[in-house]
Amino acid sequence: MMWEMLGAEARVPSKSVLLGSRGFSWRGAIIYLVRKYRCRRFRKEGGMLFFDWWAKRRCSLKEQQLRERVSQNLSFLFSELGAKFIPNEEYSSRAGVVHATLKVGHLRLRAVEIRDGFYMEVAAAYSPKQWEEMGTVLEAIDAKQPVKALNDIPRQPTYLPLSTLAPLLKQRFADLQESLSEPNYAATCRAIEGIKQIKRREYDQEMQKRVQFHRDHPDAKHKNGNETVQSLGLNDTEV
Repeated sequence: MMWEMLGAEARVPSKSVLLGSRGFSWRGAIIYLVRKYRCRRFRKEGGMLFFDWWAKRRCSLKEQQLRERVSQNLSFLFSELGAKFIPNEEYSSRAGVVHATLKVGHLRLRAVEIRDGFYMEVAAAYSPKQWEEMGTVLEAIDAKQPVKALNDIPRQPTYLPLSTLAPLLKQRFADLQESLSEPNYAATCRAIEGIKQIKRREYDQEMQKRVQFHRDHPDAKHKNGNETVQSLGLNDTEV
């Protein structure tokens, strides 16, 4: 039935087309090769189109599920602050990542669900592509003095489930609005970048110590072969 719908051009031609009624002919050979190439190309491109459709539909369903959970757990954003969902800026099904983006006043919030956790990002509406993890922004807000070392950073929890994130976000939302307002935006960005640089530096130093330790003690073994190195707010790395 499928091949009847596609027509004769999509079918694999029989050898009778190649040989013809009087034996081999160049015309029949050309028709045979063209039809066979078209059939293979259709199957390949058709498979790619189906996979792309399936991936986008799967991503759309996951995004809808995430939006429903955000609406339930962060209902105060909608009832009290007039939050609205807006389209995601990019296709987010890669590597098991799902996004749900909201606009709340002059802020944008992006709920990010990954395979083993959840976190919230925040950006200003006038700089919508400058996303920062919410915990890092709160650390920059709470830093009462210039941050020079890791101990100067007032640590904030990250990768919180929605049910735990809700009271924290409700309590600190006014601080986020003020710190990311136009008059304070530049100073907040500088503080965030300073904290991120310190975390990267501390992380690099920790990794160098571990590498040097294993060079000096090649026979040393981990107590736990699946030990996880804390990444100081960056991505966790397993050694």
